[in-house]
Amino acid sequence: MTRFGYNYINTICELKGVQIVVLHCEDKKTIEEELTEDMMSLLACFSGRLYGLQSHKNKAREKVEEDEQTNA
Repeated sequence: MTRFGYNYINTICELKGVQIVVLHCEDKKTIEEELTEDMMSLLACFSGRLYGLQSHKNKAREKVEEDEQTNA
């Protein structure tokens, strides 16, 4: 499955004598629907990264606080 560049992939395959067979074709979506899905995917990806970074910072902070309490 590809979101972008299908025409390039198809052209390269045709030049090499390879035929693309579509096994599952979703109904055509409007440009607005595709854009909305892409934006939601990007938002989910960046949110996951942001929360992951915050989680690592919190764990590091907790470790430092534990070490300070142990050494005090």
